[in-house]
Amino acid sequence: NYEGRHTVFNLDLLRHVNVGLTDPVEVRVGLESRDVEYENEPGDFAAEVAGGARGAPGELLAPGAQGFFGIRQADDFDDNVMALGAYVTVNAVVTPALGTTLALRLDDEEDNRDLSAHLGARWQATRQLALRASLSSNFRTPSAAQTHFRATELLVSGGSIAEAGVYATDHPAARALGAGDLDSESALNLNAGVIYQPLPGLAVELDGYQIDVDDRIVLSDPLGGA
Repeated sequence: NYEGRHTVFNLDLLRHVNVGLTDPVEVRVGLESRDVEYENEPGDFAAEVAGGARGAPGELLAPGAQGFFGIRQADDFDDNVMALGAYVTVNAVVTPALGTTLALRLDDEEDNRDLSAHLGARWQATRQLALRASLSSNFRTPSAAQTHFRATELLVSGGSIAEAGVYATDHPAARALGAGDLDSESALNLNAGVIYQPLPGLAVELDGYQIDVDDRIVLSDPLGGA
């Protein structure tokens, strides 16, 4: 059984501040706490220990229930991670034709501390034409499942029994192959768009996006050998 629980609490405060612009500036601040728990719960112990049987032609059968015997005792894991976040967003109408947004967010999760930012603007060039653009940096911390997921089984290869499966980066086998702790994924997002309204009730929008992701978390290629 694989089980995950995610509990989130938010405090969000909003205030409009008059600084002499076209409209009052909207200022939003917030705090967030996240409690994330992940568990690999082993199955029936008998499904993994019975072994050494021979098949009809006499070939050696893998230990445990044939096919997939579920989560082994060695893959047991249960832990939770607390994360805290704080953010501020400022929306300002600089002129009747120009609106801007600035946002910052700081998240702290055990060994991962990340800062993201967003800057956006919308310009109403004419009654029919508007332009918009934004630039933002984002991140995604490794999920508990990505950090601790394990699924192993015993296979028969060349007349002997070998272990195979998916291993977390903190497993001794993964460490021996050079694996390190997972870093947060980071992304830089750039987008721009144009809105054209030739007739009342009819608008045409065109948007373009460029997203660059670094340190993406994926499964490695299959590894084998001594």
